[in-house]
Amino acid sequence: MILRMIALFAAIATLTNLFGSVSIDTVGARVVSYVPAHGRETLADLSPGYGGIPLCWPWFKFNGPKGMDSPKHGIVRNREFEIVERKDGDTSSRLVLKLASDFAT
Repeated sequence: MILRMIALFAAIATLTNLFGSVSIDTVGARVVSYVPAHGRETLADLSPGYGGIPLCWPWFKFNGPKGMDSPKHGIVRNREFEIVERKDGDTSSRLVLKLASDFAT
């Protein structure tokens, strides 16, 4: 397992198999890197908390209950997820993340 600290509470989990590698930021469960096997990085211009492929839940953009005052891309974008399961294999990999339940979620 590869975990690299990038911020005060954030970690990056990288899964690698025969098809390539993917890296997921535990803050917001955001995909921050994808490199196909024998290829080059497909995501660019990533700074902490921005870019990549975000998890948008339960709404996209500012379509929440408060309109433009709703958090962009939902309430989980800036929340820390816990890694509860991880499996690396030759042809498949698995990462299960868990978000703590609270009033907002």
